[in-house]
Amino acid sequence: WYNEQRELKGLQRLGPEPEETEELLLSDFTIKPGSKEYLEAVIELDRQAMLENIENLRPEKIEELYRNKRSLLPAPLDKRSLLLVIETPDGELAGFAWGVETENQLDSSIEMRLVQLAVARNLRGLGLGKLLLHHFVQETGSLGMCRLVAELSGPALKLAAFFEKLGFVNSSVVMTLGLDNRKEA
Repeated sequence: WYNEQRELKGLQRLGPEPEETEELLLSDFTIKPGSKEYLEAVIELDRQAMLENIENLRPEKIEELYRNKRSLLPAPLDKRSLLLVIETPDGELAGFAWGVETENQLDSSIEMRLVQLAVARNLRGLGLGKLLLHHFVQETGSLGMCRLVAELSGPALKLAAFFEKLGFVNSSVVMTLGLDNRKEA
């Protein structure tokens, strides 16, 4: 009846309404160990996540900083790294968690340092980061690590409450003062 009314008013008929797509559920995603299959996509998402976390720098400077920081770390598939990926129902990379084994300088214990937790921009807000981090914590524990360390800086500081809800505690604070804008007290 609706299309008949449209035609009477000189409007085109509407085609059938598209079927509603099912909303993605967390159970639709798969978490598994990282592999060569995902390495290129992991590196690209890692680069994008780092770009999002650095403000007020030229892109070429950020790229240089990215290369320098990552050159100091074991590769994501190195035996000293832990890489978990989360894939979409279509087998595409949705996100990843990458950590590196390090020795704690205070007590010589071995801990896992979370290098990057990243979720593809179009899939954020579904709880994938939380799910991925839960699996990463379990895997880190099963490897015999005594703790998991996550450093937050720049815009990622907004994630502090997210990490605290998962049981992380603040163990240090780094404060900076830009001396060129300093006002006398």
